[in-house]
Amino acid sequence: MATPAASLALGARTEQRIAWLTLLVGALAGAAAALLHNLMWASGLMIGAILAWLNLRWLRQGLDALVLAAEAQAGAPKPRVPVGT
Repeated sequence: MATPAASLALGARTEQRIAWLTLLVGALAGAAAALLHNLMWASGLMIGAILAWLNLRWLRQGLDALVLAAEAQAGAPKPRVPVGT
């Protein structure tokens, strides 16, 4: 069984791989659509890939903040979740 540190490192590498593959697949699909002379589809695919990448980043930041808040309040009788999270 993997140690917690190794598991976290594996998870971080997986998140990075998903992030760059999202951009790569979106760019390749957009380029293919542009080669087929459909610029509306190409721009839509590229914009969608960028938005998906941003969504992944924001989800990761939100979950990291939630985990930090939960760890900080581990022994509290009534833990509170920050509204910004």
